[in-house]
Amino acid sequence: MEDSLNNLQESNIELKNKLERLERHSHDFSICLVGGVKEEEGEDCMAIVLDHFTLLGFEEARRELENAHRTGRRQDGKSRHIIAKLYGRPFKGNLLQAVKDPQKKRLLNGLVEDFTAGDFELCKKLYQ
Repeated sequence: MEDSLNNLQESNIELKNKLERLERHSHDFSICLVGGVKEEEGEDCMAIVLDHFTLLGFEEARRELENAHRTGRRQDGKSRHIIAKLYGRPFKGNLLQAVKDPQKKRLLNGLVEDFTAGDFELCKKLYQ
């Protein structure tokens, strides 16, 4: 019985690690717009994200954007983040590099890398 329990615990740990790797791979193709994007009924998140890309100097970025949507449940008075799924990592790198420009940073309230929940918690611990 004890061996069976140990095997199940090890298997559970392996599955959790595999799930985290798969989530991390999926998040590698995403960015997150945080704050400053007021939520409205019937909005087009793709258009909102493309407007932000234009502000960063990527006017012809439509072909780089696969999908965009709000995250989580609605809360009174709070706008949810927008997750944008991209077709490739190179474009994501270009976006994140462009956001570092001080002039462009003032135009945007927050375009950041999309982390998994586990990675986000790890970052919070590191920067506390």
